[in-house]
Amino acid sequence: MHCDSSSNPKLFTWRFQMVSAVINNGKSLVNIEFLPETGFVRLPTVLKVFPVSTASWWQGIRLGRYPKGVKLGPRTTAWNVRDIRMLIDSIQ
Repeated sequence: MHCDSSSNPKLFTWRFQMVSAVINNGKSLVNIEFLPETGFVRLPTVLKVFPVSTASWWQGIRLGRYPKGVKLGPRTTAWNVRDIRMLIDSIQ
């Protein structure tokens, strides 16, 4: 049986708590140094500083939990660094 966070709010809460713990404990995959001061970053960079799976990231966007990206082309999306920093600050 496949279970995702849209069908199980407890699973999303657990994932969110895990990301929060990873960011807050200081020994994490989260490394803000990957982010430039300003500009836009692509998904691999976003996931280096906000450790969720690609599928969870896209689902979070659909559900309004994560910021929407800016389409640069038909298959290219980037995120404003300011939005990513605000997302990280909101869970710390």
